[in-house]
Amino acid sequence: MNHKRKCWFGQQTWSHVFFAHWPVNKTVLQPFIPYPFRLDTTENSAWLSMVAFQAMDSRFRYSPKGLAFRPFWQVNIRTYIRFGKERGIYFFTLYSNDQVAVKFGSLPGLPYVHIPMSITENNASIFLKSEKERDNFLVSHFDLSLQRKDILVTKDLHDWLTDRDTLYFRRKNKLIKGSLSHSPWQLYDATGHVKIKGMINKAMSSKLNEPLLMAAAPKTAYIHPFKTIGYV
Repeated sequence: MNHKRKCWFGQQTWSHVFFAHWPVNKTVLQPFIPYPFRLDTTENSAWLSMVAFQAMDSRFRYSPKGLAFRPFWQVNIRTYIRFGKERGIYFFTLYSNDQVAVKFGSLPGLPYVHIPMSITENNASIFLKSEKERDNFLVSHFDLSLQRKDILVTKDLHDWLTDRDTLYFRRKNKLIKGSLSHSPWQLYDATGHVKIKGMINKAMSSKLNEPLLMAAAPKTAYIHPFKTIGYV
């Protein structure tokens, strides 16, 4: 998507981007999705995803780089939904280790939550662990150690999981749509381990499968205005 042709109000550069994707029976996740959204599936399977990255150069449009917000880490817990015929992302939780970033990110109604994290990273690997467990969250604790490997030869599933620039959420009785624009993903294989705990474990009748792991090259994303698209 060419962000220069669209209205955007903010930008953010993502580095050390890692993905973990778990296939999950749709009957497990649907109760956590608010009406009127419904799960998007592929081959009759829903997916639970974790996306971890460091956010850098976060600033409003026309703001000088010297006024950018300090770097912070974010771990997004998400799935994939439909609203009518449109496909998008639904965030269960957006964890960050920066309290100010959480306050600003929560303003439009997104489910940002502050959580302390242990972090070790270099150019191609990351160790990230939540220092506190949150009660009554779908994923309340995470522990990941991942390393980026070779460029990934992408398949339809990889594109289905990552080629999404629209998000939906409810804020009280309002249905809200947001969007991002950025260059196409350059994906890589990744190896390592990811452990999660929370309500997802109680909702599953068996253990989660091993996740599909991926990494991505750094990129700058452009944030577009949120829109109220309906009421419930």
